[in-house]
Amino acid sequence: MENTRSDDEGQDLLAQVVAACQAAIGKAMAEPSQALGIARGLGAALDTLRLVEGEVGKGTGGIAAVTGNADTLVRGALQDVLQHAGDPERAAAVLTATASRATLLVQAPPPMVPATSAIHQASGVPTFSENLAAYLTMRIAADGEEHADLKSLRLRARTFLELAGDLPVDQYTGKHLQDYVSEMQYWPGNVSKRAGMAELSTAQIIAGNRDRTALPIARRSKA
Repeated sequence: MENTRSDDEGQDLLAQVVAACQAAIGKAMAEPSQALGIARGLGAALDTLRLVEGEVGKGTGGIAAVTGNADTLVRGALQDVLQHAGDPERAAAVLTATASRATLLVQAPPPMVPATSAIHQASGVPTFSENLAAYLTMRIAADGEEHADLKSLRLRARTFLELAGDLPVDQYTGKHLQDYVSEMQYWPGNVSKRAGMAELSTAQIIAGNRDRTALPIARRSKA
């Protein structure tokens, strides 16, 4: 009975962490000026979780300062992630309820790869592109096909899809956001007004501007 309760609490905490990561990604997409700070915060938390996982996995060979404080380190990292939860108080309560079992969540985040049908079927959650299509349909119905925001929205969505992959939305992690922001620092401003850019992929555009020949996109730019 106790094992069943522990499993339920662990799953509840995992669900809270996933939801918090999704909320953080949504916040960064809605407020590009905050994206870098959010990505750094999540990145630091994930680095801590990886460190604990690696050292604990070494058994007696792990760094004592890490293995001896694994629960504290994991709890601190998860608290940093859960501050992005829709209901931070509820998320904090779930974390407290799991006690030392929080270390069970120390796992390497999934790699930044495109979604497969198997992943989609296992998740049962719509992909980014499916959610985007539904949102665009709603916006077009409300504002019309030629609304000025739609062009920039499509471009921003395209960069995210090409860099992070088209995953079910519950499969994205802070690592995806961190990698996306790191790459987009090389995205040149006014791309839509530059000759020859329409034929290039997001990766090609970024690769061609790693020397920052063209000024990067402004923090509040619509690209």
